[in-house]
Amino acid sequence: MLADDPELTARPDDLGIRVLQPKRVIVDSRLRLPPAAKLLAVPGGGDVIVFAGTAAARDDRRQALERAGARVEAVAASPHCDLAAVVTRLGALEINSVWVEAGATLSGALLSAGLVDELILYYAPCLLGNSARGMFELPLLTSLDERHGLVVDDVARIGDDLRVRARLEGR
Repeated sequence: MLADDPELTARPDDLGIRVLQPKRVIVDSRLRLPPAAKLLAVPGGGDVIVFAGTAAARDDRRQALERAGARVEAVAASPHCDLAAVVTRLGALEINSVWVEAGATLSGALLSAGLVDELILYYAPCLLGNSARGMFELPLLTSLDERHGLVVDDVARIGDDLRVRARLEGR
C-alpha cells in the first residue's frame, strides 16, 4: 500500500461502462498513510475509510488525513488493528461485502481470524521461485489437518491470467 500508492478504484475506461466507485477501506494501525496518497485525491473516487489503532487515531496524522478527505475510525490495536472490530464496524456502516486487496500479512490475519468467506485468486503465467512472498502469511503447518481447504466454484481465463473463485471448506 505505501510502496505502490494505489488508487483502489474501479477503472470504467478499462470496462467501457460507467461504474459506481466503491468505498475504499484501509487498515492502518499506525496511520502511516500519507495525506497525499493517490486514493485520497481521486475525483469522484468514492469514500475512504481508514481504520487505525486507538492511540494513533488521536494524533495530528488523523487530522491531516481527515483534511485530505478520509474518514478515520479508531479500533483496538495491539499492535495490529482488531480485524473483528473492523468487520463489525463495517457492518454497522451497512457495508456487507468487502473485496480485499492486501499483502500476505493482512490476508493471512483475515484468514486466520475466520473473516474470509470467499477467495478470488488471480494467477499469472509465471514462476517466482521459493524466495517469493506468498499470498498468505500463516503459521507453519505441523500436519495437513491444519490446512485451509478450498472448494473451487469457478475458474476463468482473464487475458493470460487465471481467475479462481473459491470458498473455504466448511463455510
